[in-house]
Amino acid sequence: MASRLNAITTVFSAAGFVALLLPGCDRKPDAGQPAQDAASQHASAQVQFEVPCLTSSERAALGTALEMKLTGAYNAACAEPESVTKLATLGAMYYVHGHPKESAACFRRITELKPGDPHYSYYLGMAWQAAGQPAEALAAYEGAAGLGPAYEPRLRAMGEVCMPASPGRAIEYYQAALDLDPSDVLAWCGLSRAQFAHGQRDEGLRSILIAANLEPYYADAQHSAAEALRNLGRHAEAEQYAQMAGVGGNAPQPKDPFGESMRRAGMEPRAVRAEAMQLTERGDVERARVVLERARSLPGGAVAATEALGAVAAAEKKWEVAASLFSEVLAADPQAYSAKSSLGEMLIQQGNLSEAERWLREALMEHPEHAATAKRFAALMSQLKKPHETLAVMQAAVAARPFDPVRRSVLAQHYAVAGRTDAALAELRAALDLQPDYFPGRQQLALLLVGERQYAAAKAEFERTLQTNPRYEEAYLYLSTIVIQADKDLRGGERILRDGLKHVPNSHSLANSLAWVLATASDPAQRKPEEAVQLAERAVAATGHTQHSYLDTLGAAYAAAGRFADAARLARQAIEAASRVNAPELEQYRTRLGLYEQDQPFRTPE
Repeated sequence: MASRLNAITTVFSAAGFVALLLPGCDRKPDAGQPAQDAASQHASAQVQFEVPCLTSSERAALGTALEMKLTGAYNAACAEPESVTKLATLGAMYYVHGHPKESAACFRRITELKPGDPHYSYYLGMAWQAAGQPAEALAAYEGAAGLGPAYEPRLRAMGEVCMPASPGRAIEYYQAALDLDPSDVLAWCGLSRAQFAHGQRDEGLRSILIAANLEPYYADAQHSAAEALRNLGRHAEAEQYAQMAGVGGNAPQPKDPFGESMRRAGMEPRAVRAEAMQLTERGDVERARVVLERARSLPGGAVAATEALGAVAAAEKKWEVAASLFSEVLAADPQAYSAKSSLGEMLIQQGNLSEAERWLREALMEHPEHAATAKRFAALMSQLKKPHETLAVMQAAVAARPFDPVRRSVLAQHYAVAGRTDAALAELRAALDLQPDYFPGRQQLALLLVGERQYAAAKAEFERTLQTNPRYEEAYLYLSTIVIQADKDLRGGERILRDGLKHVPNSHSLANSLAWVLATASDPAQRKPEEAVQLAERAVAATGHTQHSYLDTLGAAYAAAGRFADAARLARQAIEAASRVNAPELEQYRTRLGLYEQDQPFRTPE
C-alpha cells in the first residue's frame, strides 16, 4: 500500500492526490438522510470509528501546502483510528483551520478512548464552543475540572458559553476567573456583557471601564466603553474612549497554556512562531528554523514566520541575513513596526547608523510605548551625540495623538528620567484628565509622588484606583508599603493587605507580603507565626518553589514559629534561587540564614 501511495504522489497533482487518499469525502451526508437508530449507531461505533473528513471544496480552500499536511494527518488517523495522538493532531488541525465540528468529532472519540482525561475534555470544549454548540461545550468544560480549580482560562470559557442563555451563571464564572487573574481583560469584557444582559448597568459599566483602562489599545473594549457611556448620556467621556477605539488594536492574547498547545499542534501561525521563539531562547536555533520554514507555507503565516526567522538570524549574529529578512517583512507589510525596530538594530550592528536612525525613529513615532525600540533609539542617539532627541520624538508622538493617555504616560517616564519631575507630573495629570480611570497612569503618578516624598498625595492616588478597581492588587502592595514604611503603621499595612486578599483571594503577592508582616513584626502582639506559615506556604506552592523572595518569607515564617531547621533549609533554597539571577537581596538572605542557624528569628527593625 505504501509503495502504491508513493507512486501516486509522483504522478498526480496535489489536489488529485488528496482526492485519491480521501475516498468518500467529496460529499457530506445530507441533513435529510434517515438517521441510524441508537442501537445500530452503538453497534457501528463498536465496530469502527469513522474519522471525520472534509469535502473536496473545503480541502481546496485550505491551499496546497496546508491541504497536503492535513491529508497526512487524516491518513495517519485512518491508519490508526484508536490512536489518541493521531486523532488529536487531526482534531487540532481541524480546529485551527476553521472546521470545529470535525475537530469535535475527533476529540469526542478521544474522550471515549481516554475517559476522565481533563486535557482532551478541554479541547473538546474548545471545539464545541467554536462550532457554536454552547451546551455541548459547557458539558465538556465541566469534564475538564481535573485541570484544577486554578486553571482560569477554563472558567472564562465557561462564562463565554453560558453568556447567551444564562448571563447570571456567566457572571459567576467570570468572577471566579477574575479571582484567579484580575488582569484578564477578556474576562472583564465578558463580565461586563453578562452584567448588562442581567440588568446590572452600573456594574457592567465599571467592568468595561476596567477592561478598557487595563488594555488601552484593545479597540473592542474601547468601543464598548464608549457605547456604554453614550447610552448613559455621558457623551464627553464616551468621545475619549471612541477616539482610543479609532486607534485600533486587537484583543490581548489570553493566557491559556493548554489551548496554546492545541493551536501549536494545529499549526496556527502565531502559535508556531511562539514555539520557535522559545526554541531560540533555549539555543535550539536549528529546530526553530525548521519550525518557521514550515510555518511560512501556512495561510497567513508567511510574514510572521519571516520576521521570526529574522529574529533567529539576529540571535546567531547574522546581521545581514536578519536585515534582509526584516526588509522582506516590510516589503510585504509596511506597517510592521516591530520589523522596523528590529531592522534598525541590525543596521546599527552593520554600522549603517543613518538608516538605523530612520527606521527606529519611524517605529518609535508609531509606538512610543514599545520599550525595546525606545531603548535602541536612545542608545543610538547617545552614540550620535544627540541625547535629547529621544525626548523630542516622544513629544512629537504626543502632539500627533494628544488624546492618548498611554503616550502621555510614556512621555512622563522620559521626563522623569531626565530629571524633569514637574513636567512628568504635569503630563501624568493631563493623561488622567483625559481618562481618569487609566490605572497604570495613576499608579505611575503615585510612585512619582512617593519619590518626591509626597506620601499623603501618593496614598490618595492608590486609594482612588482601588475605589474604581478593587481587584488591582499592585495598588494594595504599594499602598501597604507606604503605610508601613512611611507612616510606621504596621497594623494599617496589615489591614490593607487583608482587604486586598478579600478582593483578590488567589494573589500570591499579597499572601507573601502579609506573611512577611505577620512573621517579622517587632511587636510580639502583632506576630501571628502560624498564619504566616500558612500564607507563605501557599505563595511558595503557587509559584512552584521558584521565587527567591517567597522562599525567604517562608523561612522567616518558620523561624517565627520556632522551626529553625526548616527556616535554615528555606533560607538556603532562597540563596540558591537568588544566586541564579544575581539578585541584590542575596546578602540579606545569607544574614538571615546565620540567624536561623543560631536558632534566632528575624525581626524587622522598628
